[in-house]
Amino acid sequence: MLKFISAVCVVALLCLIAAPANPRDVTSTIEGVVFGLDDKPVPSARVIVQESGNGEHPHAALTDVEGRFSFQRFLPGAYDLRASYLGIWSPWEKNVRLQTGKATKVTLRIPASPSKDKPIQPPPPPPEIPSPSKP
Repeated sequence: MLKFISAVCVVALLCLIAAPANPRDVTSTIEGVVFGLDDKPVPSARVIVQESGNGEHPHAALTDVEGRFSFQRFLPGAYDLRASYLGIWSPWEKNVRLQTGKATKVTLRIPASPSKDKPIQPPPPPPEIPSPSKP
C-alpha cells in the first residue's frame, strides 16, 4: 500500500510541475490599433475577432481614444479581425496567428471616412404600435 501511495504522490507532483503556473502561459493576446483613411486613430471603433474558417466564438471590443484595442486570454490558433465605425467596415484581416504566451499586433484600416456633406444617418426608429383599445 505504501508503494501505491508513493506512486500516486510522484504522479501528482509530476502533474504539478508540468502544468503551467499561470493561465497567461497557455493563452495569447491580440492588440492593435484602428486607423481611418486620414491615418488618424479611430476612437470608439468596434473591433470583431472570431476563429478563422468557421466564424465561431466571436468577440467584440471598442477602441480607446487613441484607436487601440486588446483581446486577452485567447487560445493559440488562427483568428479573423475587422473593425467598423459609423457603418463603414475595414477589410478582414484573416488568419492572424496567435502563439502561446505572446501578444500579436494587428493594424486595421477603415477604408473611407463618412463625408461631412452626407453624414451616415442612423436607421429610423421602429413604428409605434398602437395600444389595443379597451371596450
